[in-house]
Amino acid sequence: MSWGFFVRRSVGRELERAKLELLGGALLALSSFAGCASDGEVVESEEAVGEVSNALTTHETACNGDPRVWEGLVTFDECVGARLFFDEKFNGNGRTCGSCHPAGNNFTIDRTFMQSLPATDPLFVADNPSLPLASLEVPELHTFGLIRENLDGFGDLDHKFVLRGVPHLFSMSTTLARDTTDGTSAAFAERAGWSGDGVTGGTLRDFTNGAIEQHFTKDLGRTPGTSFRLATASELDRIRVFQLALGRRNELNLNNVHLSDSFAEQGRLDFLDPQIGRCNECHGNAGANARVTGKNANFFGNFDQFAADHASLPVLSGVTIRDGGFGGQSLVTPNVKVAVSSTSPDGFGDGSFNTAPLIEAADTGPFFHHNNLGSEGPGINLPSAIGFYSSANFNSSPAGQKLIQQFGTPITLPGNSIVEIAAFLRVLNTFFNLDLATQRLNAAKRLNSAYWDYRKEVQQGLLKLGRKEVADALRVLSSPDGPPLHVAEQATVSTILSKLDAAIATTDPATRLTRTNEALALIAGVRPSFGTGVAFTLGSGTLMF
Repeated sequence: MSWGFFVRRSVGRELERAKLELLGGALLALSSFAGCASDGEVVESEEAVGEVSNALTTHETACNGDPRVWEGLVTFDECVGARLFFDEKFNGNGRTCGSCHPAGNNFTIDRTFMQSLPATDPLFVADNPSLPLASLEVPELHTFGLIRENLDGFGDLDHKFVLRGVPHLFSMSTTLARDTTDGTSAAFAERAGWSGDGVTGGTLRDFTNGAIEQHFTKDLGRTPGTSFRLATASELDRIRVFQLALGRRNELNLNNVHLSDSFAEQGRLDFLDPQIGRCNECHGNAGANARVTGKNANFFGNFDQFAADHASLPVLSGVTIRDGGFGGQSLVTPNVKVAVSSTSPDGFGDGSFNTAPLIEAADTGPFFHHNNLGSEGPGINLPSAIGFYSSANFNSSPAGQKLIQQFGTPITLPGNSIVEIAAFLRVLNTFFNLDLATQRLNAAKRLNSAYWDYRKEVQQGLLKLGRKEVADALRVLSSPDGPPLHVAEQATVSTILSKLDAAIATTDPATRLTRTNEALALIAGVRPSFGTGVAFTLGSGTLMF
């Protein structure tokens, strides 16, 4: 490597710094406008939402110095939103949004991930006996990855709560539009979270302050300004921009998809067939939206009756409280019969839940709002979640009955169709893994080429996240849930991991660039082996961590 090469690197870096100094003031001046809400949404004043945040200036300054912003890999607002999401504690108990939605674990938590955390991690702040937070969580956080939610109000903390899994945040830009024809909770503006109604209005933007009040508080009195601070209008805008930039921004057309593995290809056909899976009716093109309306339709599927009971399910007036889904905030006593076996109402709400996307499902288990179906680890057990829809519990539910009225028969999923559909979803997930990895590795490569070793930790972070996606692809393909998928390609994926391990381990920027390029070439070479017709448009939020 010539001395002139390093001189060019140094000069380029100084030019970027000079550019930053010239643009920094303009970026800060424009920042209050850059995150404005869309679709006619009224943005409250800073004071109306929460106390003015000095922290925002800190995050804006950091993003003015972020090479991902300099190179146009992420927008300024995406960067600020990400820093607020991952780093801002909102004067609370130490948690951030990233505590439950870590970028390094597909923006969700599961038991395996939590076992890797130290006991002092803010996720476990309720375990600290010196803090007044004993009722903030329940033991199921550790054993099932379930967080405590008082979405129906904080009036009876010990009895009126539900336990929820943490949904991943991928591809929310495709899942928020509510289907007003589904007959459930039409008052809530967007389909955020499992039921998204824990805050007034139910928008993704509102959801952030609801999460702060629920999960960030320093005490159970939950007094804004004392127990935590609410996010300001500008902060809410930026966090929303970041969240909408995570994962897919487009839907597939499954009629144009063709998979190389015959088992997975048959699963695609089963998925689309209204006489077999009927999956496409609610999960159009393996997303979260109904086939007919193209919007997210809630449904009541008897999920809690099928799930094994948890010992800590709350009891109110002698009734075991199950999760009633949408719409129970103003209620004093249960109003909906969630369990088929119940003789009286046992939940608050209308029993319905948001529909989740399936392209990202295979590596984000366990499944459903209670984490009771499927698992994480080598055996992801997608078949258990798919098989639920041919159960008597689902077929007797309001959603199941609606499908029977439409098609004349209950869902049966005959023969190998359950495992075939699982194989289909595993291959779709693999495409998504490889494309996310490619996006992150290309970003690391660009920063390496532009700045060499400057802000090396950003390159390292992108490489590690890219490696995570490649490892997930291998885990999904090799899962014992069904027949082995793409055995020859698994060997190539293993080689990609080795290249990335070398790129991460080296202290030499030139070697890092070489190994990254080799990994990218292998991904580009192996991807066509899985099939055709799968093309994702990815948001740039997944380049932040």
